[in-house]
Amino acid sequence: MVRVDCVCECRLNTERLAGQAPISIGHHDESDFFVMPGYGELASVLQAALNQAQSGKGKERHATDKPFTQQPIMQIRRMVGSGYTLGQAMKKAQESQRLPADQAEVDLLGAINYLAAEVLARREES
Repeated sequence: MVRVDCVCECRLNTERLAGQAPISIGHHDESDFFVMPGYGELASVLQAALNQAQSGKGKERHATDKPFTQQPIMQIRRMVGSGYTLGQAMKKAQESQRLPADQAEVDLLGAINYLAAEVLARREES
């Protein structure tokens, strides 16, 4: 298992995991992001979705140097409700079925980001 130090150099305390070797990924604004043994593959998919949003297609087309919560994905969700984010995730999942594997993965990672936007919106609303 690989350990990637937090980019904010905050010196995460990983000793609380009783000697297990966690992975800390990126900066952790509100909570630590650790990967326990057996979840590395899931973490790699979630990291790929994050990378797409923060430095790939999402950033190129939509970010305009704004934080994720101020980008159109979140603004439109606030205006029209959950049908937007859930519908976009469903659309991307459906489209992935007819694409070559590499292009399908891009769409599926986008679907994950739409679902993450939905989670964030619901947290805002509660």
